[in-house]
Amino acid sequence: MRIVSLFLVIEAIEYALKKEALDLFQTGFMKQMAEAVSYYVAPMFLGHRASDCTALEAKVNNGTIFFVECDGQPLAITADHVYAGI
Repeated sequence: MRIVSLFLVIEAIEYALKKEALDLFQTGFMKQMAEAVSYYVAPMFLGHRASDCTALEAKVNNGTIFFVECDGQPLAITADHVYAGI
């Protein structure tokens, strides 16, 4: 009984979150957020090519990076899982 109740609660929460996300999207809020963070976040592409492979066979990883100012100098920051993919 408790498991069924828990699943119903989870489904209700998921539905509410999806509805809230859709409402935010339709009001233009998500577009404004995307534009706001676009000034601080950039795509990052990292490639690794072994000496015995062609450029088409090279491994390319991607992620995002954001910038902060530290002691007057720009500092690029990314997530650990992005860095680990290098």
